[in-house]
Amino acid sequence: MNRPLVRTLPWLLLVVTSFVLGRWKGQTSVRHGTAAAEQASATMPAATAPERPVTPSAPPPSRTEVLARELTDLHAAARTMPVPDARTYAFFEGLGLADLPGVSAQIRGMPQGNEQDLFFAMVIRRWAELDGPAALDEAARFPALGTRQNAEAGAWEAWGAREPRAALARAKLAGPGASRDRALASLLSGAATRDPRLAFELWQSAPEDFHNAALGPRALDQIVAAACGTGQREAIQALAAAQPAGVTRDRLVAALCGEWGGHYPDDALLWLNETLTEGESRTAAMGRIFESLVQKDPALAATWGAEFPDARRRSGMIASAVSSWAEINATDAELWINEQPDAPELDGATFAMAAHYIGSKDMPKAFSWIRRLRRDEARSEMLGNLGRAWSRERPSEFRQFIDSTSLNRAELDALLSKVDPAS
Repeated sequence: MNRPLVRTLPWLLLVVTSFVLGRWKGQTSVRHGTAAAEQASATMPAATAPERPVTPSAPPPSRTEVLARELTDLHAAARTMPVPDARTYAFFEGLGLADLPGVSAQIRGMPQGNEQDLFFAMVIRRWAELDGPAALDEAARFPALGTRQNAEAGAWEAWGAREPRAALARAKLAGPGASRDRALASLLSGAATRDPRLAFELWQSAPEDFHNAALGPRALDQIVAAACGTGQREAIQALAAAQPAGVTRDRLVAALCGEWGGHYPDDALLWLNETLTEGESRTAAMGRIFESLVQKDPALAATWGAEFPDARRRSGMIASAVSSWAEINATDAELWINEQPDAPELDGATFAMAAHYIGSKDMPKAFSWIRRLRRDEARSEMLGNLGRAWSRERPSEFRQFIDSTSLNRAELDALLSKVDPAS
């Protein structure tokens, strides 16, 4: 073996080993240093951008503010609506006792007019549903008489529906007079929406002077109307049947016929004939059936009147129906008359059509209807009315009509009988 190589080999091994060990330690140090740096970096607070100043958010509006804004919107919208809409009703129905003073105060500050009157009545009615005495106290402080009375009537009605006996006790504390009578009538109407029999009993227990005043008997009509309006017609039928013959029973029957007759006149008439014997009371109740029918459906009223069993009343009934019908649809009313068999009972309808066309200033058409009248007296009277209105409204057209139309002497004299000589 080469001796020099043998002698140098241990040294070479030592150098290599030292190199390898040194390199391994260096790499470990680097790894340890990197990890330490990462750990230190993780524990140090991160660098952030400069913070912007935080503006405090506005607190949500209070319920009072929300209600005030909504009421302002409703007031603006009410000026363009003939009647309150569903949103308006929902607003007032959703008010609680704590809301009512503020809403009432805002309404008081509104401009005077229909909207203020309506809103004040609605807030007072809602108040009375929750606290009747407080609502009446609030209403009494309103300065305008008409607005105050309207609101008070609604308060009495709402309180009467909720606590009728308590409302009656307070109303009785007032002395006799129109104010007390209005309160009694309103609360009884409210009570009838819940319990018609109780409302009638309370009506009977009202002071005697109330029964003798104008509002006393009319309050009975209002009880019937309120009960029928809430689907309690049969309760009124039973109530009327239980009464002895007399003024009170006849009033109940007539009022019920008025409510019932506008929708089902034949049924109402059948019940009436079974309930009252022939006489003035039954005749008056028949009149109520027809009056209600004229208001609800004048076309049906005309047909019903033409078939009415009492021939003595047919002409007047037909005339009443046609008069109302012509205001709604004169063409249809005219067509109906022309389709009827010729009979004296149609004279009233003919008179009504002539009067309608005078009122609407269609003078030639009015003249043609006047000529169809059978009775000389009625024809002369209407010709005089026509001449007076025509000469005053359109004098040149009237003179031209006189000159160009073939008139007999009686018609000409009647037409000029009421004309102002100066025209």
